[in-house]
Amino acid sequence: MKSIMISINPPYTHQILSKEKWYEFRKKILKDMHPRTEFSLTEWYASFYRFNTSENWLKLRNDDFHQACTNKEPMNEVTKIYIYETKNKGGSGKIVGEADLFTVFPIGYIREKEEGYRVDCDYAKCRHLAIKNLYLDWCFMNNLKPNLNEGWFSSKKFISYLEKIGWETHDFDYILWFANVQEYQKSIEISEFLDSKGNVMSRPPQNMCYAEMRGTEND
Repeated sequence: MKSIMISINPPYTHQILSKEKWYEFRKKILKDMHPRTEFSLTEWYASFYRFNTSENWLKLRNDDFHQACTNKEPMNEVTKIYIYETKNKGGSGKIVGEADLFTVFPIGYIREKEEGYRVDCDYAKCRHLAIKNLYLDWCFMNNLKPNLNEGWFSSKKFISYLEKIGWETHDFDYILWFANVQEYQKSIEISEFLDSKGNVMSRPPQNMCYAEMRGTEND
């Protein structure tokens, strides 16, 4: 299992650590982070349930949902993500928490601007699936019953939520979906981590990089 450090600006770090937002939008990803272009909503329910323990989600499961969860294997090998909070807007400049990487969606907003829009391309299909999953996630975390026919584009509150978490910028190609988010009681200095060459880190990544916490190299 490879671990990664990712730099995130406030207020998005707070949104992630408080579990208001389970994802991060990125222009680029690392080579070992493999985007997934399709899977069913049933698979989404089953896999994400196995990774998370949100009380709201547990209240909403039914017998069919529970059966799917017990029979499904997780869709990805989980990769650990260390969350570095940048110093922007009063951020700590330290590692403030960690999460597991659940999956990666290739959204392609930037590439599409360069290559042109096609309704039949994988990017359009992935965006359609991703926005549905964002909507389901939002409903579960707010203890709401999803409207699977049109809720993701008819709910003004959900659209406002998308603006709050940064979706409306359309300045990204990938969505990183997190699971098992944990906030550290005490933030950790960058010097407590090693880079991909085994050197002590002295500066955070601009985007993300391979990194290991010192003392866990052989775990």
